[in-house]
Amino acid sequence: MNKSLLLLCIYCFINLSTASSQTAASASWALNDGTAGRQAVVAGAITGSNQALGGLSDATYSTSTGPSGFTVGGGWQRLTSTSTYTATSTATPPVTSPSIPYVTGGIPDYTHFAEYKVTATAGNYFKVTNFQISALGGGTGNARLVVLYSLDGFNSAGLVMPVSAVYYSSATSANANYAATEAQPVVLLNTSTQLTDGTNPNGREILSFSGLNILLSPEQTLSIRIYPFLAVASTTSPRYFISQKASITGLTASNPTVLPLDFLSFNAKLTDGISKQVKLSWSTANEVNTKSFSIERKTSAGFAAIGSIASSNTAGTNNYNFTDIAPASGVNYYRIKQIDKDGKSSDSKIVQVENKGSLILSVYPNPTSQTSVSVNHNIGGDNATLKVLSLQGLVAVTQPVVKGSSKTVLDISSLASGYYAVVFENGSEKSTVKLLKQ
Repeated sequence: MNKSLLLLCIYCFINLSTASSQTAASASWALNDGTAGRQAVVAGAITGSNQALGGLSDATYSTSTGPSGFTVGGGWQRLTSTSTYTATSTATPPVTSPSIPYVTGGIPDYTHFAEYKVTATAGNYFKVTNFQISALGGGTGNARLVVLYSLDGFNSAGLVMPVSAVYYSSATSANANYAATEAQPVVLLNTSTQLTDGTNPNGREILSFSGLNILLSPEQTLSIRIYPFLAVASTTSPRYFISQKASITGLTASNPTVLPLDFLSFNAKLTDGISKQVKLSWSTANEVNTKSFSIERKTSAGFAAIGSIASSNTAGTNNYNFTDIAPASGVNYYRIKQIDKDGKSSDSKIVQVENKGSLILSVYPNPTSQTSVSVNHNIGGDNATLKVLSLQGLVAVTQPVVKGSSKTVLDISSLASGYYAVVFENGSEKSTVKLLKQ
């Protein structure tokens, strides 16, 4: 081979390899000894800011009340409000010492938070995949936690985390999923619960968000805030938020197309009107070698495809829409399967929507002496049927309904004069109307 050509091939290979590489990156906060523990320790092509506190400050344990292993400087950070919450306390006399917030109704005070920030360095994209922190309620089982994120420094309202958190549930004695929202906050374990088995810590205190798939452009910053609060006012003594070992991890690359495809969002919405439909919308980033998206709905046998859309297979953000014209009655579960040109695939998160649409069934003309009638019904799904039953419950007529249709001409030429029941069956949906054949 020509020497110049060989050198050119080697140069191209090196550059292509470099451009297509992805590297792990992380930022961690020990949260174990006040100021030093709030410093960010960073690895990879990102920067991290020290933990920032809003309305919260350190509260040092006393030697008489601090449980072993939970002392500031001994591995755990203990936070309390910089204000006193006395107006809504039910204690007699009221608790006057600082405590994590209690607001009437047991909702968060969004001025009280701990914040963790990371920034992608110049020339690098950062795909954030996980956020984790060990978290406990200090001396109470009434401590709760909301977690939100922002890509604009919380100049606008915080965003709900893309996936639910996993955290141990004392109610079920197993891991549970929490949306970490005001409507479904994380129920924090009491520090005393952690000590009942003699192990401290024992892993149950770890709050974990996995599969976040938040993509940061070069020099873009992700902020994650956690908001501890009390669901019930303290009637005895102040309550605290205990934490340690926060971390944000993911992958960086100079070329975003080498990072795994991201489902940036996936939403389902039930339409208004008589004929209920489900509008699905999703957006992606990092489409490379992608072929199509299979739209799947859950049935009794598992997820099954109800449609397919070709992918854009281009860099940047891509938006897609699909309409399920015949959702089942009740709760419908959907997911998107992304299929590569090489046959590999990955699934989106699962979303759900409840179809509470009223059942529609009418027959015209009724009464009738004709050999057929027009039946208006909800949109037919897979294996939808119309049946005509005698007053004794015997099936006199069975006729399939065309999928996607809302009107069927029903053949009743075989019926004798008398009263009948016309039954529309559509999955779990079933409706009935009387018919008089003259």
